[in-house]
Amino acid sequence: MLTFKGRQVAKPPSPISSELPAYQRLFCLEPPPLLPRYAKSGMYDTAFSCEDDVIEKLGLSRLYANREEIDGCNVFWSKRTK
Repeated sequence: MLTFKGRQVAKPPSPISSELPAYQRLFCLEPPPLLPRYAKSGMYDTAFSCEDDVIEKLGLSRLYANREEIDGCNVFWSKRTK
């Protein structure tokens, strides 16, 4: 474990992460350019986004069976089987 700004983190923050909104910096551990590929591959058990264009681009509604909107953001879970 490493310490970053007084918090324990699993790996050092990416320099790219400073370009993301604060809520995404908390949870995004992969470099943003690779995220669409990983999400579309079904690598993640859950996903979330507060941006409709990201949800559409990644096809999250097609990848996950369940969706819940919470405070303007969408949480997806239960990967669909192919």
